[in-house]
Amino acid sequence: MYQFPDFNGKSVLATVREHWDLSHRVPLPTFDLKCPVCSHDKILCKHWVYFLRKNPYSSNPHRCDVYMKCTGCSAVWQHGLVVPKEMHPGQRLVILWREIKQELSKK
Repeated sequence: MYQFPDFNGKSVLATVREHWDLSHRVPLPTFDLKCPVCSHDKILCKHWVYFLRKNPYSSNPHRCDVYMKCTGCSAVWQHGLVVPKEMHPGQRLVILWREIKQELSKK
């Protein structure tokens, strides 16, 4: 049977930091990406969507959904992340992969 873990805001963000690099403008995965459908390893981080969760019970309203796409079978999925307030733009914002690729290639 599924159990609902008792997470607090700090522990959720700590868990996100274990698997995602939050030192850029967008969260980047630090784990190996594999398609959940075909196990292909050529995965595209398609876009990032920042938004504020409007739930009065949420201790972490600053969110970013990261959309992935498999270049093998075209499966698409999303990772929903809590991000630090300092990283969040403060409003809904969509960032496309081409922008991030360009920014990272300058470093």
